[in-house]
Amino acid sequence: MIWNDRNCDRCVKRFDEEKHSKGRSECDIENAIAISAATDGTLLHGGHTPMNKANAIANRLNWDGQSYLEHDCPEFVP
Repeated sequence: MIWNDRNCDRCVKRFDEEKHSKGRSECDIENAIAISAATDGTLLHGGHTPMNKANAIANRLNWDGQSYLEHDCPEFVP
């Protein structure tokens, strides 16, 4: 929720029920974080996401794997 409040909820790429009939955002980062919140809290999503895909999202976030994601998204579009 902290991540969404700070980033996704203010971004033009955010999930919008009217625009996204499939229930997914245009943003891979928002989707990955939403799935992690509903599964095991990691970008591996309870083992359902391959390590290379999780690493790709982490790299796009400039995430070191240790700190909590309480920073600005590098792909944020106001």
